[in-house]
Amino acid sequence: MKLTFERKIEEYQNWVLAHGKTPPKKAKIKFSDESDMRSWGHNWRRYVRDFIKAHPQEILPEKLQKIEEMCQNIENESEGKIQLAAKKEEMSSRIEQYIEKTRELGRRPTEKDKAYFRDGKDMVEWYYDSNNRYGKTENNSKDNVSQPLNPFQEMKRQLYQEGYYKGQLWKIEPLTYQEKTEEYLSYVIKNKRVPELEDTFSDGGKMANWYHNQLVVIHSEQRTKKTLSKSRMKEIELFAWMENEILKVKDIPIIRKPRMTTEEKRKYFITYIDKKAFCSNKSSFFFPDETSVNNWFFTHKDEVSQYLPEHIKLTFEERILEYLEMVKENQKKLNTRDPRLFSDQTSAAIWIMKQENRTRKECSQNASVSNLRMSELYILALLDDYIYTLNHQKRSMPENKTPLDTTPWVKRIKSSVH
Repeated sequence: MKLTFERKIEEYQNWVLAHGKTPPKKAKIKFSDESDMRSWGHNWRRYVRDFIKAHPQEILPEKLQKIEEMCQNIENESEGKIQLAAKKEEMSSRIEQYIEKTRELGRRPTEKDKAYFRDGKDMVEWYYDSNNRYGKTENNSKDNVSQPLNPFQEMKRQLYQEGYYKGQLWKIEPLTYQEKTEEYLSYVIKNKRVPELEDTFSDGGKMANWYHNQLVVIHSEQRTKKTLSKSRMKEIELFAWMENEILKVKDIPIIRKPRMTTEEKRKYFITYIDKKAFCSNKSSFFFPDETSVNNWFFTHKDEVSQYLPEHIKLTFEERILEYLEMVKENQKKLNTRDPRLFSDQTSAAIWIMKQENRTRKECSQNASVSNLRMSELYILALLDDYIYTLNHQKRSMPENKTPLDTTPWVKRIKSSVH
């Protein structure tokens, strides 16, 4: 059931106060209706900031006012430790907090530290974004006179002088595009492999991320037939030169293969994929362009699911029996974040949650149901009764009591299925 706006405010506020920060991007925190909490909070706070910026003298609309009140409540409850004010923190405040955290850790924060500013923004993410935007120094090519450093550059220089760039060649000015292609190529020739996630350029940027982003941008430019500037054409030529040189290193596989279109992937899936094996182990299948079949299938189920074997798709009763075995193993109802799947690769916890939501909706609307649905409701009721009895026994019976595995409840469920 979809949550109301007020209910989302309540759940968002409770989560932030309980964890002392806003939901991180990579954590994928969900509301109880499975919608994304981080994007909801991020977007509504941005709407408030945009409105205040565009109409500084006007009163906030009702929904924006509620978001602002929520942010104020969070700040008050946390005694100012979590600040979600409509106005973004100034650069000077972020720099002060970043330096303080660096000194506390004895090094600059990394992703493993999960370091956040008072308003919940990720410190590492902010550092790389700011480095791309403010890290350059503007040089006058005629007299070779550098412009004064901006606050972000001053922070980098200060941390460098204090020794927090150990093991790194520190540069205020990021590498040029040509320097990055040369460093990337040198790495591949030296190591006979492509860079991994932790490998960096000499200016601290991630090699693997840079390479992947270039592929995405080039693919987008080709698809949209965008008119390119002379400087961008030069970058593409450098990237193509780098890839051609990489392909001369015969000790590693081809780095880049032509991307398949959606239609080509659909035909390939229907013609060549072993459907039975795919249903049991999706992660081992790849298209000829080395992209994941499983990732593509997730967004194109409606187009190709009809070609999967019929016996792979479980009936309602078969899913109930498989879920029952999971409950017996887990000794409790599955949490919605439980990763276990039915044998047809459907999420067990999410499927049960949808059945419960459907049942509640039918009850609230006092809707008439078919004989088939009545049978399903009866089985769900038996399952719910079994879980309740299981939890009650765990709380009330001695530890040496035989687990509730073969009981009248289980027999009743199995008999009703068969």
